[in-house]
Amino acid sequence: MKNRTYRYFEGEPLYPFGYGLSYSKFEYSNLKLSSTELDAGNPLEVDVDVKNAGQHAGDEVVELYITFSQVAGRASAGASRL
Repeated sequence: MKNRTYRYFEGEPLYPFGYGLSYSKFEYSNLKLSSTELDAGNPLEVDVDVKNAGQHAGDEVVELYITFSQVAGRASAGASRL
């Protein structure tokens, strides 16, 4: 089975497990945030529509990444505007 399955593959895979390849295509729309300002300790609710726009059935994992705005004089633990 050497070089026939990833179990015995000794090289670097082109697309590692979890890379995100799919037989389908997904579209995101109507992103809504419960607030445009995020305060430490307070929840943020996020709604988004996800549509399978491909020709095959598939699963999608939605991830959202938030970063702090670069505002002069803002403390790093304070509120962040989204």
